[in-house]
Amino acid sequence: MWTLPILIDGLLEYVLYLVLQLGADFENEALALMQSLLFDAKRRTTVCQPPHILPRDLLAKNLYKLDIIGTIRPTLFFFREDMEKVHYLHQLGVAVRIKYNLKDLFVEAKKGLINISIEDMEHFHLSKEDLSNPSSRLAGIF
Repeated sequence: MWTLPILIDGLLEYVLYLVLQLGADFENEALALMQSLLFDAKRRTTVCQPPHILPRDLLAKNLYKLDIIGTIRPTLFFFREDMEKVHYLHQLGVAVRIKYNLKDLFVEAKKGLINISIEDMEHFHLSKEDLSNPSSRLAGIF
């Protein structure tokens, strides 16, 4: 029986094989993705620890590594598009990330990942309890 880590490793190996066949250098993109995964891994908490709410600039840096460098740039390359288009797609990447963050808000909060910044929490008068409780006042919004 194949387990998920073996399947993911196999998929990653195949993607790396394709990249080499194309003669591409995706070292920066791969590094950005790994840094983003590490960023989230460090944010994960145990049941005893409260989730960490981070400043907007830290969340934005992670978004840039994951969605812009790690996803949009390789996609442009694979579809043989002009790499300068990454600047035009940046705001679209931000919008898509906001959509996913809101869609997965309660599930992610249970895992200790809060993707709403301290600044936005204060601006919208949100508490950690609002984000970790699907029956909170936010439930009807999402």
